[in-house]
Amino acid sequence: MAWARQRVESLDREHQDQRWKLTELAQMDPSSDPSAFAARAREVLEWIRVDMAGEEKTLLTPELLRDDIIVIDSFGG
Repeated sequence: MAWARQRVESLDREHQDQRWKLTELAQMDPSSDPSAFAARAREVLEWIRVDMAGEEKTLLTPELLRDDIIVIDSFGG
């Protein structure tokens, strides 16, 4: 995803998914089944952690966020 609009749209979709999962978690009653709630919370937070690590690696790299017009480290032949 080399284009800014596509990166933004991808991040927006992923962040919407994160908000949905957090909202779902917040609506659970932890006192009704504490171990199930804790397991779900760990699952959701781990999913978000992995997702954020992927974003940082693929979408938020310094090379992609530069505003240079000239591509650095390219080979012109």
